[in-house]
Amino acid sequence: PSSLPHYSPLQSRNFASMSPRPLLAQLRNGDPHAFRALFDTYVDRVFRFMRRHTRSHTEAQDLTQVLFIKLWEKRASIDPDRPFDAFLFVVAHNLVVDHLRQLARRPSMEPLMDESVLSHAVMPRPDDHLHYRQLEHLYHHAIDALPPRRRDVFRLSRLEGMSHQQIASRLGISVRTVENHLAAAMQSIRDFFARQDMGPASMLLFFFWID
Repeated sequence: PSSLPHYSPLQSRNFASMSPRPLLAQLRNGDPHAFRALFDTYVDRVFRFMRRHTRSHTEAQDLTQVLFIKLWEKRASIDPDRPFDAFLFVVAHNLVVDHLRQLARRPSMEPLMDESVLSHAVMPRPDDHLHYRQLEHLYHHAIDALPPRRRDVFRLSRLEGMSHQQIASRLGISVRTVENHLAAAMQSIRDFFARQDMGPASMLLFFFWID
C-alpha cells in the first residue's frame, strides 16, 4: 500500500543483522530500512498468530498488513526501551479482537482494508505494556527453568532465529535431537504458562512468542 515506506533491499539486509532496540530507534526517525528489517523479522510470526485466531488465510494476510501499516504510521509512539514483542502482541491482539467484533455485528464481511478497520486498530496503552512486561518476565523465567541443553536449543531457535541445522552444527548434535529438545521445551513452557493465574492473555502471548 502507498502508506508504507520505500526502501533499498540491499541496505535493508544490512539492517536485518541489528538487534531490535537500535532498529526501533531508527524506525522512530522514519528510516524505511529499519522498518523493512523489523517487517522481515516479525511478519511470519504475526501472520501465524493472525491465522490461528481468524482461521482464514486471507483475513490473516489483511490483518498482518494493517498491523504493519499502523506500526509505520505510529512509529513515533514506540519506546525502544520497552519489549517490542509485547508491543507487537498488543497491537495484533487488539486487531484480532476488533476484527471478530466486526464479524459478529454484520452477516457479510466488507473489505478489511477500509478506513473503519484502520481507525479501530488501537495502539497499546501504558497498562498494556505493564501487563505484557509481566508476562515477558514469566516467559523468560520459564526458559531459565529448562534443563541446560534444552534451554540452549530453545534460545538459539526462538531468540536468535537459527535453523535446526545451524543449531545442530553449533551444539554438535543431530537435527532430530534439536527437534526433540524444541518439542519438549515448548511443552514445558506451555505447562508453565498454564499454571499461571493470569487469564487467557498469558496463553495467547505464549503462542505469539513460540510460533
